[in-house]
Amino acid sequence: RLIIAVEVQRSLEADWGPVVQAIRRAVTQVHELPPDGVVLVRHGSLPRTSSGKIQRHACLRGFRENSFRVIHQWLSWEEELPGQSP
Repeated sequence: RLIIAVEVQRSLEADWGPVVQAIRRAVTQVHELPPDGVVLVRHGSLPRTSSGKIQRHACLRGFRENSFRVIHQWLSWEEELPGQSP
């Protein structure tokens, strides 16, 4: 699965849907592969090396362990399928 983790400034934003849609659209256009999830986390909360690079393995672990400081997330496997009851 392709999961995109993005640091965002915490704000009074009530609807993060358009931000997630823009990220999904941009990733799909550039890489020709739609993401399976978009996780918006607090600015400065993604694990980094001492030189400032994102630690991808630590990000994977944080996602799996649900330890990110999530502001909003969209996961394709949580979408309601047609014909399902809410």
